[in-house]
Amino acid sequence: MAEVPRDQRMWNALAMLGFIALFFAAFIWVVRSYNVGELISLGWFDLIVIALAAQRLTRLVTNDKISAFVREYFQDPDGDGGFAKPEKGFRRLMCEFIECVWCTSIWAALFSLVFYLFGPIGKFGVLLLAISAIAMIGYNFSQALARLAHK
Repeated sequence: MAEVPRDQRMWNALAMLGFIALFFAAFIWVVRSYNVGELISLGWFDLIVIALAAQRLTRLVTNDKISAFVREYFQDPDGDGGFAKPEKGFRRLMCEFIECVWCTSIWAALFSLVFYLFGPIGKFGVLLLAISAIAMIGYNFSQALARLAHK
């Protein structure tokens, strides 16, 4: 494993602290806005919807063409018409965050949960992402079946 430059460690630590701060801010908002028993009583349907939304949001950020401009914003042109990660700094942190599905999914899960609890418009957005995830799963399944049928 390559050595992480010292200044990059600082950016990684700041990102972790930022996530922790955002986590606790979201937690405080949820506890103040909801009866804790109501929060604990989220059922399996809620959990599945939030998980599917987080999966879809993760895919949207890390892979989909529609958000390529966001990924490219943090990258440097490589001279061959493509893009490369910067050597160091905040932009490198963002590139590493965006390309790491595990990293992005933690943030996506937090946002999906908070938006789901935000009210009707938040639930609508999370449901939209969840339905899109189900559609993607169905599409991938049908593509896999088609590949198997052509073998």
